[in-house]
Amino acid sequence: MISKLLVGLLALWAVFASVTAFFGISVYFPLRLADAEPIPYHRWQSARISVFLTFAYFAIIYLLNGSREMYPVKFLE
Repeated sequence: MISKLLVGLLALWAVFASVTAFFGISVYFPLRLADAEPIPYHRWQSARISVFLTFAYFAIIYLLNGSREMYPVKFLE
């Protein structure tokens, strides 16, 4: 139960950090706010957002379905 709570909180933080990046605010773990200027390349931002959203997606899948095997490609099952 504690692990699901921790994963859920981290998923919410990842979604929050991803959404605030669209408004020009960078959020560093745990909750340090900074302007978007220190990150020199927009590609770093897009990679950062995609990592956060990927973590949030798998965290939500874990919270809803529990832990089970997931294959990256369907035919590997």
